Amino acid sequence: MKEVGGKIETRTPWRAALRKANFQSVRGPFKFNNNHYPIQNFYIMEVKKDEKGNLKAVLKDTAAGIGRTPITRTVR
Repeated sequence: MKEVGGKIETRTPWRAALRKANFQSVRGPFKFNNNHYPIQNFYIMEVKKDEKGNLKAVLKDTAAGIGRTPITRTVR
């Protein structure tokens, strides 16, 4: 919205501003690919009990991250 001064009626500048989206989301870095598909991190979490027996989600690994997604290799 800041990029276009709140004028979303003019579609070309609005779309260009959206394409430049590159910000930290709750999952980490975020941006749009050339097919407008959002590219963001996805995580593998494991639920374990802590020392008090409470369940806790623990980060195990990053399943996918910023980069080309498999579908964009075939979509033009």
